[in-house]
Amino acid sequence: MKKKLVFLIMLIFSISIFTSCDRLTEILNNVNNDDNLSSDPIPSVSVEPSVMSTQDIGDLSFTKVNFGNRLDIDGPKISYPLPSTGTPNILVIPINLDNNNATNEKLLDINYAFNGTSDETGWESVKSYYQKSSYNQLDLQIEVINQWYTPKYEASYYENYLNKYNEKGNHLLLDEALEYYNEQYDYSYYDSDKDGSIDSIWLIYNHSVDYENNDFYWAYASTNPNSDKYDGVKAYRFAFAGIDFIHPTIQEAGTYNPEGINYDAHAYIHETGHLMGLDDYYDYFDDKGAVGGTYGADMMDYNVGDHGMISKLLLGWVQPIVVSGTGSASFGLESFAETGKFILISDHEVTSIYDEYFLIEFYNSDGLNERDNLIPNASGIRVMHIDARKNIVDGEAVYNSGNYRSGFLYDNSDEEKLFCNTLRSDYYNSDTLTKSSFYGKLDTFGYINYTDYKMHSGSSIPFKFNVLSVHDNQIDIKLTIE
Repeated sequence: MKKKLVFLIMLIFSISIFTSCDRLTEILNNVNNDDNLSSDPIPSVSVEPSVMSTQDIGDLSFTKVNFGNRLDIDGPKISYPLPSTGTPNILVIPINLDNNNATNEKLLDINYAFNGTSDETGWESVKSYYQKSSYNQLDLQIEVINQWYTPKYEASYYENYLNKYNEKGNHLLLDEALEYYNEQYDYSYYDSDKDGSIDSIWLIYNHSVDYENNDFYWAYASTNPNSDKYDGVKAYRFAFAGIDFIHPTIQEAGTYNPEGINYDAHAYIHETGHLMGLDDYYDYFDDKGAVGGTYGADMMDYNVGDHGMISKLLLGWVQPIVVSGTGSASFGLESFAETGKFILISDHEVTSIYDEYFLIEFYNSDGLNERDNLIPNASGIRVMHIDARKNIVDGEAVYNSGNYRSGFLYDNSDEEKLFCNTLRSDYYNSDTLTKSSFYGKLDTFGYINYTDYKMHSGSSIPFKFNVLSVHDNQIDIKLTIE
């Protein structure tokens, strides 16, 4: 889980320097002198959801593509992930490490945080959040055991535990709890995809969360490769977090205001993303790694808002509209949060989600972005540079060279190049995105900014655009591919 505040180093952009103000004025006049520049929306991209459905607009072709990849099918170095579509099972086990805090009221809190409705929670539970974020393609079946499991030893024993496999006390607590409930539960029921492992397990402890050290008493997802089998299945993927995250103070929440939330599931939602195979998108180390990233505006970064384009693509919830050809096209792009529509462009033919490309969306503060209000009144184009290539050595996917241990070639933590990066419109030092970070009416991309930006492959950005107009649920742009 992300620490309360992660301060990013200022992203230093390469900006082309023009020797004449007249030349700059000429460029701006040319890109904004378009017949479609009006207050009325122009036709939006309306590619049918079927695979390889194509729409021609202007000189370009727009094709809805399902690449057939998904983290829980062929993700790099991801074993037994929680399935990201359908009705997978999660078993939640309350762990009593503090007898004074093992109440029935706390058990109800856990159930609301995982299964409550939007009205009951004041925002979202884990279940309701993922129903909405996945556009109703993921319906988690979450069972909370309605009693506290009291471990064999005092809490301090688990805090200091470390076995020969370098496994900590949370692994021991998992094994103990599964053994304790073995006669009461058929664990094979919780293996919905029949891969030989329980889909996922949550351990919720009632000891105080350690907000200062973020060590044992924190929130994190883990794997249990040495798990015993119960009812023919292992317990490979699990998460561990404190009950305190359900009722945080403003200072403890850190990146959002929890006031008005009855049962807060932000931390559990973030860690559930890890259970499905998603990496963190924030920087673990101040002195390592490339600058840039998502600037907090993602559930896998600041634990806020909706999952972004790349996460939803990796999880199989959306299919990109791939733009090909050369020339220009003017069209409308609807809100990604509401419709799941977004554009993919690269300098080569993309045949897999595990590749390098650019993603373009119309971002606004709708849907799951609205409550956290990370970017007040944000509305505009967001451009993301993605390099989701697997780290392949001798034909096999292996962990990359960083300490984060990602199966992708790059990550957003300590690699010298980024897995995902926002090509923002503003250029000042800001840890998070602001309203001016997005491309709004009359803004341009690729004409005077990012002209020297290079893909990791060494190629230049193959496109540019200017924004024609912005509406409540649609933005109109003129896109040019060279």
